[in-house]
Amino acid sequence: MDNSIAAERASAAFDRAVRRGRSDTGLAARLRRQDNRLLLLSQVASRVQTGSETYLGPREIPVARIIGSEDRGDDFSRSFYPRRRWMRTRWQTVYRLLQAQELNEAIRVMEIGGYYFVRDGHHRVSAARSLGVEFLPAVVTRLSLDYQLPCSLDRNRLALLCAKERFHRRTGVFHVLPDSRFSVACPETWELLEREITDYNLSYFRRHFGRDPYSLDEQIEYWYENLYRNSISYIQRNSLSYLFPGMYDTDIFVRMIQLWNSYENPDGIWLGEVYTKFISRYRRRNLLRSGLQMVRSRWGHTFMSSEDEYRMFLQISRVPEFIPDFEPLPQEAGCYMFLYRQLISTAALLLKRELDRAPYMQELVLAWHERFYREAAAAARRQTSARAKVSWYKRFSRRWFCRVFHGSVTVQQALDGS
Repeated sequence: MDNSIAAERASAAFDRAVRRGRSDTGLAARLRRQDNRLLLLSQVASRVQTGSETYLGPREIPVARIIGSEDRGDDFSRSFYPRRRWMRTRWQTVYRLLQAQELNEAIRVMEIGGYYFVRDGHHRVSAARSLGVEFLPAVVTRLSLDYQLPCSLDRNRLALLCAKERFHRRTGVFHVLPDSRFSVACPETWELLEREITDYNLSYFRRHFGRDPYSLDEQIEYWYENLYRNSISYIQRNSLSYLFPGMYDTDIFVRMIQLWNSYENPDGIWLGEVYTKFISRYRRRNLLRSGLQMVRSRWGHTFMSSEDEYRMFLQISRVPEFIPDFEPLPQEAGCYMFLYRQLISTAALLLKRELDRAPYMQELVLAWHERFYREAAAAARRQTSARAKVSWYKRFSRRWFCRVFHGSVTVQQALDGS
């Protein structure tokens, strides 16, 4: 490329970048009480309990995960746009060299919680962002941290980092579960999650088993397997994020749990009922978003593959854990969505009335399997094709499931009467 043309393009790129940098950190941002200057390493390190430094050496790092600086926070916006006119000459030179792929010198960075802070090479990062460069060579030193920094962390979201740090120090959950299992946008969610685990769930565990957990690992894993994982799956399958703009899945989860614990006798309410009450309440609050959520949810259910249905059913019911010799029906379209509703909706409510409390998942699955599924599925498997097996099971269930589950008739009597 002609040098004069390259120089003009670099100059124009700098003008655009510096305008953006000044705009991002200007009067409008200050009126909104936003500090959009580049995040400093010290602002993070002073708020968390870090470990030792480890030299990792040279490697390629993603530019998108470079979020801050060791000491030049005032010179760039949070997106690495330059803020100072005097940076023009150096910035344009770096821009031209990067564009011509003639600059291979590594930057120096500190990595903490999966993200990078620049020690040397700020102009290269800034120019790389303007050019859309995805990776840069870097010499990396790691400052150890037990968890990942929150995504999109900047000076305005440090409260979220502080809340996550407090949660970890008080609960130690990230020693049991990776923090990637939690997606949080609201600082208060971490406090609510702490209360759910250390108060509500611990009390539930004691009521269920009649003892304290032997270890934190036992309690957290039980909570994760029996409540959290299934609830997050429900939130995602039903596209509930449409009803909660600006919130992530864990934010929605703790609000669902708040509703559950607001009832006088939470143990008397089955989790499936909580889902129904929760979604009904928030749909009424925003009719437009409710329509979008329902369309997206139905679209997802309609086009779910038979394999995905099967995996969802096994994950939520934990049938292989409770019934090692479980014999599945064929993975035909709609089959395991039908079984899911039969178990989670119909059987759960029938067993709740019988026990006068919400059933535990294990006793629900065992009752469903022994009272109805085992014999009914065996009869269905006598049909010729996979589709015929599933169709027969559905027809038989619609006619006989409630009566068989109640004990009014046996499966054999129902088969004789069909």
